[in-house]
Amino acid sequence: DDIWRAAQAVIIARPGSRVVLASSPGGGPEHFFRKVWRRGMDSPDAMYESWHWPSTVSPLGDSDLLEEIRKQEGEIVFRREYLAEWGDIAGSFLSEDEIWNAVTDYELITPTRMRSWSPWDRSTERHERIYTAAGGVDRAFSVDAQALVHVTALDDGQLNPGNELRYYIPWMEYAYRTRYADWIGRVTDAAKGYGLRVVASETNGVGAHPTEALADEMARSGAGCHIAAVWTDNRRKQSGFGKIKMMLQRDLLVLPREPELLEQLRGLEYETMTSGSVKISVPERAGHDDIAMALMQALSCVR
Repeated sequence: DDIWRAAQAVIIARPGSRVVLASSPGGGPEHFFRKVWRRGMDSPDAMYESWHWPSTVSPLGDSDLLEEIRKQEGEIVFRREYLAEWGDIAGSFLSEDEIWNAVTDYELITPTRMRSWSPWDRSTERHERIYTAAGGVDRAFSVDAQALVHVTALDDGQLNPGNELRYYIPWMEYAYRTRYADWIGRVTDAAKGYGLRVVASETNGVGAHPTEALADEMARSGAGCHIAAVWTDNRRKQSGFGKIKMMLQRDLLVLPREPELLEQLRGLEYETMTSGSVKISVPERAGHDDIAMALMQALSCVR
């Protein structure tokens, strides 16, 4: 807004001038670009005229690559950057249908029980292959909980089309008012039980030292688990939660009937900032986001 306000003062010094603005849609209803674009679309005249060109209309566009980008990006980003669609400035990030259609009744597998299974255990009733798992942790500072979520591929008997895998949460746990030292021990035990390859751990806020301590404990214990130290900002949340939304829409993520997890996913809200970026969080009035954050961190490790 400040740049446009400064530019207008220069434009009047050149009679008959023309200004061309090109941008992805972004910002709320009062943003200057959205206002002038809307005016040029609704009532074009000698002063304003507007156009709309999504990537799908370009004769140079690669439709296969565009579909691949749709898979990688979250729905909000794809619609804004490639379909050139204006979205609501704020609202619920995940719909009730997206969440509820993914919920299935199944028993979480404790790390202790998992440790007793082999990768192809035909002696159990489950008769399933145990895939490599990834984990994500979220730190508590005050009223939030320490949270840990594991994700792994689901053995679907090759029923899914193509080579896409479905994923599910075999184990999750959270604890309020738990010391960092005690929680690090629990995460390490869970990693050894599941043979975790990687755990994403947040370093911003109070997470820097606990992340270092967790990495040291994993090394001492011989768990063979890499600690991925991550900095969680709006861009990471936008990418991570966008991935969750995409996987839910494409039936690639199965959720357990765990009320705390489902409540936090329902509480996720997005807000479009004036810069065009999207802020995603659970507002304080709606409760906690620690388990949802741990799920996001775990899925960010999945390739």
